[in-house]
Amino acid sequence: MLTEKLINLYDTTIIVKHTVYISTMDFTRLAALFHAYPMPIGYIPKYGTSGFRDHAKLLDAVVIRASAMMVLRSKEIKNHCGIMVTASHNPENDNGLKLIDYTGDMINEEFEHYATQLASCQSFEYVQSTLNNIISERNIDVGKYTGYILIGQDTRASGDHLITLCKKTILAMGGKYISLGQVTTPELHYSVASSNFNMKSVYKKLPYINNLMYAFRKLYHSNSYYEINVDCANGVGALRMFELAQHLYTYNIKVNLYNTNNGKLNDLCGADYVEKTLDFPANMHNVHENAICCSLDGDADRIVFFSKNRNKFTLLNGDKIACLIIKYLYNPFDNIESETSMCVVHTPYANGAFTTYIKDMFPSVHIQCAETGVKYLHRTAKQYDIGVYFESNGHGSVHFSQQALQNKAISTISNLLSQYTGDALGDLLFVLVALQQTSFLEWMYMYQDYPCKQVKLYGDKSLFATTDFGRKLLQPEGLQDKLEKVIANYSHSNCFVRPSGTEDLLRLYVECKNVNHVEMLLTDTVTVLSSYTQIEVK
Repeated sequence: MLTEKLINLYDTTIIVKHTVYISTMDFTRLAALFHAYPMPIGYIPKYGTSGFRDHAKLLDAVVIRASAMMVLRSKEIKNHCGIMVTASHNPENDNGLKLIDYTGDMINEEFEHYATQLASCQSFEYVQSTLNNIISERNIDVGKYTGYILIGQDTRASGDHLITLCKKTILAMGGKYISLGQVTTPELHYSVASSNFNMKSVYKKLPYINNLMYAFRKLYHSNSYYEINVDCANGVGALRMFELAQHLYTYNIKVNLYNTNNGKLNDLCGADYVEKTLDFPANMHNVHENAICCSLDGDADRIVFFSKNRNKFTLLNGDKIACLIIKYLYNPFDNIESETSMCVVHTPYANGAFTTYIKDMFPSVHIQCAETGVKYLHRTAKQYDIGVYFESNGHGSVHFSQQALQNKAISTISNLLSQYTGDALGDLLFVLVALQQTSFLEWMYMYQDYPCKQVKLYGDKSLFATTDFGRKLLQPEGLQDKLEKVIANYSHSNCFVRPSGTEDLLRLYVECKNVNHVEMLLTDTVTVLSSYTQIEVK
């Protein structure tokens, strides 16, 4: 009988890789799971920009299919992989799956395709056939190696049930799981990578928080007193922030924590709420003038900063974080190697003032646009020696090439700025490091965003298809031409609509240099869209 294997990731040793001969997969146990938790009739989930995500009650069958696939991936590459049960910034009743490859990155595109294939299977026979096709196509010896899956979850009530299904499926597939309990998404990414690779850097051998603090100690030399106000979104990030706050106290940094699981997850709080509404999160309206504040999202892989300036809400989003990081790295970057390439990667949501600032202040830095979804930005960033990538919503990091990592300072920085995905806690610590050179007020006034607004549109998103990284519509046919005629009525304006990759809705972005034109352009755009499908604005 297969037994559960639990491995302690919280000591200072790397997990030893396992090569164990086992029996083949137990399709009888798999069949029992599939029949006990059938796919809802008519429901065809799709692997989006951050994996699967929907109302938790719809996900039982999805979890079983995805877990089975991840065991095959682990068996194929003979390394640990990961499954994170989370719906990030979505409401509390939603949940989802983020699938993590052995490198610590998101699962590759080939397995994204397999995941979508399996999710469309309505019968167990079809599922079994698809699994066998994966085994055949990739020449996986399922009977020789144990598949090991690290699994984690955020604080959603639905997580325990989905994790149980995940564990049962892994065992039925002839694999074993390593349960980490409630962890942040970047912590799971880090743990998967650490379990597979004996990195040269000693930092990689440390537990997650200790690894961050080891690097922070190397980079932070200020004796100034700071007070940081952190909105934890009532999510799993609160668990790690309590721990991090104790460490920072020894550096004369006081951390005030808000929304620490005393309310609904992401309800009137969190990075997504703050960035979209341009308003203070719950319980933080009374922060003092020019206070340093930030918001995490539900699984702590994104962060935005904000403050009260002249008694008004002021946002420092992912664009501003990227600028602060680039300013910190720019001078050392000039001294590393003349041929070292540096790039900032952004999405279509990047404000026009942001890209203008980069061009004017850092002329040797390349600027690249990528599709919305941090996995796309991460892939583009990896084409450069120093790839700074952030979505406006605060999801991002910096990827360093092996050449760049030869520099000792860069190597240390790479342990704060996740090399796998966005990490709110690591980004927070690096902002503190960067504020040693640039004051908070200087950062706030680096540039002034052009007035903009983003709204959610509820309609049939299946009618819409885009190109140019989501900035132009291919479908419905003729709609893009009509939108461009509307946009041309407003000088120095930008506007696009795209189907969301994580939610069943459309997203509309409007930006104008003249603040009075934003609402006018938004209204005109919705009017044009409504001639193609029924639209509800929220």
